[in-house]
Amino acid sequence: MATYESKKYRTIPINAEQIADESISNTEFQHLNGVNGDIQTQIGNLDTSKLPKAGGTLTGNLTLGDSNHLYLGAGQDIDIVSDGTTGYIRSNDLRLTSSTAENYITSTVNSSVNLWYDNVNKLQTTSSGVNVTGLMAATTASTTGNMTCGGALTATGDITAFSSEALKDDIKTIDNALSKVCDMRGVYYTKDGESGTGVIAEEIEKVLPEVVREGEHKSVAYGNITGILIEAIKDLGYEVKKLKESK
Repeated sequence: MATYESKKYRTIPINAEQIADESISNTEFQHLNGVNGDIQTQIGNLDTSKLPKAGGTLTGNLTLGDSNHLYLGAGQDIDIVSDGTTGYIRSNDLRLTSSTAENYITSTVNSSVNLWYDNVNKLQTTSSGVNVTGLMAATTASTTGNMTCGGALTATGDITAFSSEALKDDIKTIDNALSKVCDMRGVYYTKDGESGTGVIAEEIEKVLPEVVREGEHKSVAYGNITGILIEAIKDLGYEVKKLKESK
């Protein structure tokens, strides 16, 4: 025997003649009871209350529960999810752009993250640190590693280095300082089309290797030359004093 549910949802072969000649049963007619208009029209009206699979406009909120994912792209290229505490946007190649494709943020898995201004890359992470293009302004800056600047470094305050005795071991006065300074050479030069003055790292390294730093190109810690200059002046002063006393 057919159940109520099977009869409720089964296709009923009703046609106009059955209604006209009263051959339709009461049970079958109950499935049409309450319909007060064209059935096809009412079915169409029901469809408009749902967002069609082919697209449409959502006028209310779309809420996903915790740990339910919103995937975008045939290959789930973007995954948006919240675990109830933290929200995540996951993608191997993520770009945040304007409606005119102007870059704001771009990132690639196992590679760089880039920040853009007016579609110009201003900051980029690398395997060795961060590259900044243009002016970098900070009220306070701290680093535990090396910092490379591709342009001029200007400060409105002092640029200092830790020099406390408490941080140093094996302290001793530089000997033969005047002789070492005499082996150094001060030079004028042109670099990137601009004139400058200073020393040559390879030359200084032969006399005072402690102030030379290795890298793509050798660099010199100019401030660290101060110690040997102080002692050289003292040596020179001592020799001048001896000359005066010998007269």
